[in-house]
Amino acid sequence: MLRTTYHEALDATNASVVRLGFMLIDSLQSANRALFTADTALAARVIAGADTDERLRRTIEASCIELIWKQQPLAGELTHVAVMLELTTDFQRIGYYATEIAKHAVRIAEMGLFPARANLEPMAAEVERALAEAVEAYRDRNPILAARAAASVDDIENRYIDGIAALQIAMQTEADIVPAGTEMLFVLAALQRINAHTVNLAEHTTDLIEKDRERP
Repeated sequence: MLRTTYHEALDATNASVVRLGFMLIDSLQSANRALFTADTALAARVIAGADTDERLRRTIEASCIELIWKQQPLAGELTHVAVMLELTTDFQRIGYYATEIAKHAVRIAEMGLFPARANLEPMAAEVERALAEAVEAYRDRNPILAARAAASVDDIENRYIDGIAALQIAMQTEADIVPAGTEMLFVLAALQRINAHTVNLAEHTTDLIEKDRERP
């Protein structure tokens, strides 16, 4: 009976992790959409929603700690709980950077300038895709999706470098766009950091899948 209750709590916590992952996918997509459409109302909703994401993350963290201390977890259970804790750490940073993109979206919209936009849109779309694949990989224990999400790092890094170069050229050409260009630099950096944490998510999921396979 105790083990049944424990597994029910483990499953509930796992479901919350998946829910938080999809909430952050929505936050990132909304922040990017707000940026590209100058939708300050949407950006404000992303910023306001950060507290909800953080409350759920803290609840998951507390549940994981309780799962460890409530009774002695078996090896597989302990591995799963440890991975959930690692995921919530990366989720926290992803949520932070998505909120930062929304804040930059507001400032860029107020300036009415959008330098080197053509370089940013493909990068944003690729970061969104990789994050969605990483969360789905964890939900479905799908090693193929996890590998695809992890493999995004090189493409994102190349897009980041190209974006920086394009912004430098634009700001050297027109002094008036320097403030907006600076905001764009921060957006590029936020997207790069989101992808780094996305790769972490994918690698944690891969580790979990491999350890599950190793157990008899």
